[in-house]
Amino acid sequence: MTRRQSFSRILVGFDGSAAGWAALSWGAWEACSSGAELVVLHAWGDVTRCRAPHVPDWAPAEEADRKAIAETVVSRAAATVRAGYPKLVVRPLLCRDRAARALPRHSETADLLVLGGDFTGLPHPGGLPHPRRHP
Repeated sequence: MTRRQSFSRILVGFDGSAAGWAALSWGAWEACSSGAELVVLHAWGDVTRCRAPHVPDWAPAEEADRKAIAETVVSRAAATVRAGYPKLVVRPLLCRDRAARALPRHSETADLLVLGGDFTGLPHPGGLPHPRRHP
């Protein structure tokens, strides 16, 4: 019999993609199972220089518009989790920064970081599950 690992704070990096929703779902389940707080981090900032293909081009949008869209993304994600796990403590976290900087900084106080992504190109036999778990 294996003992279940206990966490007090789980951080999910959420970008609104399909992989992000998968990570959010898995992170919520893990938080509920372990009694942890779930923090949903959505980073936004200068996405015109470095952006994923599924992120729209923000160049014509004003700063306030970009912030409002980012707030909507993280709020909807948190609301979706709360609907499925009403007793779970869910904290949305909006960061005006790139994910590459925001995730390491905020993961320092988390017990578990959950990220979604397409890992099919990595050289691991048998592929990797989606999302990956990094204790």
